[in-house]
Amino acid sequence: MASESLHPVRVVVGRTGLSAHVLRAWERRYGAVSPRRTETNRRLYSAAEIARLCALQRAVSQGHTISAIANLSDDEILALLGDYAPNGPVRQSENLLNACKQAVQEMDTSGLMQLLESGMVRFSQQGLLNELIIPLVHDIGEKWQKGELRIAHEHLALGTIRTFLGNMLRNASTQANGPVVVAGTLSGQGHEIGALIVSWLAASQGWRPAYLGPSLPAEELVATAKQLSARLIALSFVYPGASPRTVAQIEQLGRLSEQFSIPFIAGGRAVICYAGSIRAAGGIVMAEFSEFRAYLGENT
Repeated sequence: MASESLHPVRVVVGRTGLSAHVLRAWERRYGAVSPRRTETNRRLYSAAEIARLCALQRAVSQGHTISAIANLSDDEILALLGDYAPNGPVRQSENLLNACKQAVQEMDTSGLMQLLESGMVRFSQQGLLNELIIPLVHDIGEKWQKGELRIAHEHLALGTIRTFLGNMLRNASTQANGPVVVAGTLSGQGHEIGALIVSWLAASQGWRPAYLGPSLPAEELVATAKQLSARLIALSFVYPGASPRTVAQIEQLGRLSEQFSIPFIAGGRAVICYAGSIRAAGGIVMAEFSEFRAYLGENT
């Protein structure tokens, strides 16, 4: 397994909103976190420490003093913020999800990022995905389609979520000799959140994800898979649905994947629109991320 990814002060400042001076004071005076040090004495922070600092920053912004809360456990800080309640984890996830929805409505990208990062210390990976990321992405899409959110709301929110998932993917530990999965979307499919989630899940199952991003021709996906000796191509279909251009790409992908013996699987909100074409091309349709996780676990 790869070593834990650590971050320098400048990254922590950017993610928490704390100045380097305040960050140093919280560490030296109050012992809020204990970052590791390089040989040249530079401080390095784990993702969990960054999430803790985000929670502390939220508590201070609500009127609590850092001296009074710096030595609380992560659970105690979350309770202080009202994120734990008598109904337990269900209420906790609802509170955080509602706070994220409010941040989206207010175009508060910094607040949204802090809320997402705080979820890292509250949930398991599966909980973070199922209780926060997926419901939030679905809510944004539904409100945009109903006209309850502007295009700008959607772009800002999904951009923040994309950055968060990208950070999670970069920080994920992978097995050096694990099988490779190429993840992305076909030409015309511009929404890449699903492909990022797939890459993150793949890393957690011992695979090595090669994330290519959105809107790639079928031949590029297969060429990359061939060069990397990938065992699988994973695609996300979100929007638009029932596009003749996408159907043509699926057909081409089917021919190429059969030629080079590289299977492909597909999921996402719009996958139902293309299920017939995908299956006809030899692909596997997966309606839920849990199915994808199980497939990866069985084929590692």
